[in-house]
Amino acid sequence: ARHRPPVPPGTGSPGTGTGPTVIGASIIDFKTDRPGDGSGPDREAFLERHRSQLESYRAGIEHRYGLEGSRIRGSLIRIDDGLVVDLPVA
Repeated sequence: ARHRPPVPPGTGSPGTGTGPTVIGASIIDFKTDRPGDGSGPDREAFLERHRSQLESYRAGIEHRYGLEGSRIRGSLIRIDDGLVVDLPVA
């Protein structure tokens, strides 16, 4: 059987046309990379290390919920220094 995310009572079932419609999504991925200096090159290197993983998450959400990539925001947060880097919109 195919896995489906849990659905709160009274909200319908995914893919049935009942219940709420998903119009957008946010992916927030917390990382434990070593802190950097926050410069442009540091931010780019941080994003590039994790880009393929965020893009895989985005593709899964696109497929599961039928959303366009532009409706899915992806962000990385480096927890040791609080750096936040957003994945460019697809």
